[in-house]
Amino acid sequence: MLPSIWIATHAPWWVVMIATICVTTGLLYLIRWKTEGVVYDVAFSSCPGDASLALYYGLVAGICQHELPKGVHTEAWYHVTVAVLALVAGIVIQYVGLKNGRESNSWNNLPAQWFHNLFIVPVLSYAVVSTLPVAWHSTNLPLTTSAFGCALLWLILFAIDAAEGSLDPRRNPRMLVKIRCEQE
Repeated sequence: MLPSIWIATHAPWWVVMIATICVTTGLLYLIRWKTEGVVYDVAFSSCPGDASLALYYGLVAGICQHELPKGVHTEAWYHVTVAVLALVAGIVIQYVGLKNGRESNSWNNLPAQWFHNLFIVPVLSYAVVSTLPVAWHSTNLPLTTSAFGCALLWLILFAIDAAEGSLDPRRNPRMLVKIRCEQE
């Protein structure tokens, strides 16, 4: 069985959700606290958004435990393709961030950003995209609707962040306060 589906079928939905939050946002906060001495979020799609994706994955786990619909998500090629694309997305995000902030103290040179871009982005992207067909083909309307609601919430938060400039810490009003404090 394939990784995201195996986890979703073998662990209780609430364990999937809590473990996903701990391994993503929880570790990110711990890294920021240990390396920067402060815990913060710079984007709505960060902690609240990642939590909504963790809830999505937990809801899909609930679907998988009651039914495992047939579909492309059962094919190895699909999971390999999604995993490779998720990893490439994380690498591209990190590369673009480093290219745009060439200074050695650049935002994207911080350990937490490396972790976010090269671990959280690929892991959550893979977990969500590889299980979308499960939710799509499910006959459990309440879980399916809730799962897609969580994914939609993340998309809305991401769109708000993009519109506000929150994805670029050099333009993010919440991040400018932290950057100014560090420069003094």
